[in-house]
Amino acid sequence: MAEHPLTPWYQTSASSANQTSGRTQAQKMSTVNQPSPGYNILPSRSIDNDDSIEAFLCNLKRPSGHFLPLFKEYGIVTTADLNALCRMEDYWNEVERHFINKGLKPFEWLVVQEGLRTRASTLT
Repeated sequence: MAEHPLTPWYQTSASSANQTSGRTQAQKMSTVNQPSPGYNILPSRSIDNDDSIEAFLCNLKRPSGHFLPLFKEYGIVTTADLNALCRMEDYWNEVERHFINKGLKPFEWLVVQEGLRTRASTLT
């Protein structure tokens, strides 16, 4: 009789362990990262958000995708964070100081700032 796919590992029988012991190491490893049939694995939101922030940076007048770590370090990790920053022009001086202290050149900040203004004008 086959075990239910959601049976916890500690309730599996010794026979199922013996069934897998005949497989090669490569075969065993190929199933390690497989999701359980009872669960749906959703894509990580942070990956999508990284992509949108990176797209913003890469589409600046001077492509600046390599600044993504600075944005993440400052706490801008989601599209909503980026949109909020665009709307918070009063705080851009603080952001500028932080970014410049982390190695961003003043001209590079001007390019980012222009991108923030442009993006803010498109938000509703």
